[in-house]
Amino acid sequence: MSCLGHVIKFERIRQNIKQVQLSDGICTPSYLSKIESNSIVPSNELIEELIKKLNIIPRNFHSSLIEDEFLKKHKSIYLEALKYKDKEKIGKYLEQNKQCLFSNPTNFYTYHLLLIRLKNMVKNNNSDTSTDLVALSSFSKDFNTYQMFLYHSCLGFNNYYNGNYKLAVYEFDEARKIVELIDIDECETADLFYSLAITNLQFQKLIISLENATKANRFFQKNFLHFRAIESYIIIAVAYKRSMNYEEYYQNLLLAQKIAIQSNITANLSIILLNIASYYSLKFDYEKSITYYEESLNTTGPVWLKLTSIYCIVLQYSMMKNTSKILEWCDKGIELYSSNPEEQNKEIWYHLKIHLAIHKDINDFEKLVTDAISYFANAEDFRHAHKYALLLGNHFNKKGKYKSATLFFMQANKYLALKEKRLFLEDL
Repeated sequence: MSCLGHVIKFERIRQNIKQVQLSDGICTPSYLSKIESNSIVPSNELIEELIKKLNIIPRNFHSSLIEDEFLKKHKSIYLEALKYKDKEKIGKYLEQNKQCLFSNPTNFYTYHLLLIRLKNMVKNNNSDTSTDLVALSSFSKDFNTYQMFLYHSCLGFNNYYNGNYKLAVYEFDEARKIVELIDIDECETADLFYSLAITNLQFQKLIISLENATKANRFFQKNFLHFRAIESYIIIAVAYKRSMNYEEYYQNLLLAQKIAIQSNITANLSIILLNIASYYSLKFDYEKSITYYEESLNTTGPVWLKLTSIYCIVLQYSMMKNTSKILEWCDKGIELYSSNPEEQNKEIWYHLKIHLAIHKDINDFEKLVTDAISYFANAEDFRHAHKYALLLGNHFNKKGKYKSATLFFMQANKYLALKEKRLFLEDL
């Protein structure tokens, strides 16, 4: 018997449809519940009505041998994706994806867990896996050990991409505990090390991040997986930067750049160049820093990265007190944002608008900065909320509006305490 009930239950939960809604006009909710648990075999006519209402056309394998071969090929595509992260190839494969009527429920679980992991790698507007994971969680009590490893890994990535870094670290650590108990492909272990590295980096757990990134990189280098090696070198470099070991930061960036150029891999080259520019900025070599930021800007990369490069150029000219260049690059950045007004780019827009306003009289300066403070506070970016509250406090103080100045200086102190996680006066 095929696990048709699993398919119906999975799709119903994924589409946020209640049993009473799906069964309406077709059968009773209790009968649908029995179908979903695979405890009865419904008529073909009833099944056709259910899958039509769910708007799915499931694939039927007709034999367990074909089913096993299909799942084997599915896993090989997943393993190849872990090694090379070819997003275009993964995207094309996902476009062909459809629900499958497996005779073995455990094949159904593995298929969807691998599918969710592939969706994680693409990371576009059509690949959010939250609903898939909610639907699949209803079967989690029946997962085997390997499926639990995949499940926690998928939860880790889903939380990471949604900005829930604390939960992401927890889920990846749960996956790590399982890896110690089972045999999995080496590239899966290396990918988990990389995942632990990138999530722990968000919490400034630099030693843990470095250890895991180095373990991952060892495998990627040994197997000539250049793209993954570049990713690992970038994580290692950033960890060294945050620990203020700037020479190791720079050397690892050069290693990443060398592999990228030799392998003709341009995907992360703009990020590497941006970080090399940051290194020279830390060395107070602003001219050379600007050269690398401009090179990063002219290298293929996403809009958010180009906007980041532009903002960093503005910062360099700001430190050089070159007002004309500040205004020129602010205008370029705001124009680029206007053509791509995505929410993830909004923070750069605020930075550029404020820098423009500092050097150019505008009527709504106070409202602009107040809005920016609220924006960064809501995003829990207390560093910039503190910075702009301080800016506005100084602004009101210069105008003799001391009451307003005091209020914003108090806000600045509050955000500084939040930034540094200070709860009590004794913490200072």
